[in-house]
Amino acid sequence: MPFPIRLRVARLRAVAVRHRLLRRVVGAGLILAVAVVLTSEQQEARLALERWGQTVDVVVVAEAAAAGDRVGDLELTVQAMPTAAVPDDALRQVPADDELVVVPLYPGEVLVSRHVASMRAGRLEVPADTRAIGIPVDATTPIVHIGDLVDVILVADPFDPEGRSVALRPAAVVVDANDETITLAVAQDVVANVVTARSAGRVSLAVR
Repeated sequence: MPFPIRLRVARLRAVAVRHRLLRRVVGAGLILAVAVVLTSEQQEARLALERWGQTVDVVVVAEAAAAGDRVGDLELTVQAMPTAAVPDDALRQVPADDELVVVPLYPGEVLVSRHVASMRAGRLEVPADTRAIGIPVDATTPIVHIGDLVDVILVADPFDPEGRSVALRPAAVVVDANDETITLAVAQDVVANVVTARSAGRVSLAVR
């Protein structure tokens, strides 16, 4: 074979060898990149699991409910949720059918102990994180029933030109009622306001 031809063949072989090496290098680089991505995703998944912790079964509301509804009439489910996203007082088991809901509930909401209360001796037990306060009945007091949700309104002082009536939040639950007194379960952080207004005779109720 003439020398120019041999030289050309040698060059072609060298190019082919370089191309094979380049393909191998590129292939190895792709494999390394995929391995790095997979490792990173595994680390992120592990860190996410560490952040959220293990899951725990909790009771979840599947349909809207109003204050005064019986638990037995509601659609409730038990679902696994990350521990970090679950309130400390979340219920792990569905309450008894005769217990009552004391606040409005919405689909997807986790049921906690302060959302329900039991009837005992003709009255509703005081829900968690609330305090029972008696409100005297007068001619302006609306008719209420045990389990009703009411707005507690602090009526403005009639002699204060800048005063205005204020509805406390959250609303209160009627836990007992008779001809003389209505007993309300009031949130702890507004108890002092209600007691002060009651002593001045400036508390009014509005049934929801």
